[in-house]
Amino acid sequence: KTAMTQIHGIDSNGHILVGIPAFAAVYARCNLLITSTLLRIPLIQVALQPFYRLFAKYRLLITGRKNDK
Repeated sequence: KTAMTQIHGIDSNGHILVGIPAFAAVYARCNLLITSTLLRIPLIQVALQPFYRLFAKYRLLITGRKNDK
């Protein structure tokens, strides 16, 4: 249940990424380098954090998947 509060990913080195850094890694892997680079800037991460929290909380609803609370 705790893991569902934020999006998690694992990079190619086996490191667990949580939240915005996970998105940055996904975008880098998809060759969206400008987006990935922007998401790695600490000031941008701070600015996006409130929006990320909302997205993470409601992502199942937003994507049309069932919420298993």
